[in-house]
Amino acid sequence: MTKNRKVNTLSFTLISTAIFLSGDLFYSLYNTNYSFIPNHKNILYPLLLFLTLAFVQRFRVKLIILFTIMSLSLIHLFYFQYFGNYIQPVAFMQFFQNTGEVFESFLPELKYMIVPSVIIIIVFILQVLSKPYVN
Repeated sequence: MTKNRKVNTLSFTLISTAIFLSGDLFYSLYNTNYSFIPNHKNILYPLLLFLTLAFVQRFRVKLIILFTIMSLSLIHLFYFQYFGNYIQPVAFMQFFQNTGEVFESFLPELKYMIVPSVIIIIVFILQVLSKPYVN
């Protein structure tokens, strides 16, 4: 691995991690019940995730993985915005058992999901714009 490639990999990893964590930070400013306190867990995991992602060679594969990560993050923020709590394992069971009831109660609350959606979309766009550091 050349020195330039190492610098690009490190740059991509640090920029992507900072952008990813900024989504949680901005959401915690919007919703005061959502506490985002940087610690070793919520910094180390995205750092390792994006370091691993930096070694994926094909940009399309990176984009699909990044889109999946951002979609899951959006689901997490939607859940917190609606229920005011972090996702619990029982929530998955309830979602699939009561799908109709979930959508009936969720649709009127959709307007409150605009801010989390905008945050995640901006984070995703910033991630894609970090493409010069990908290869």
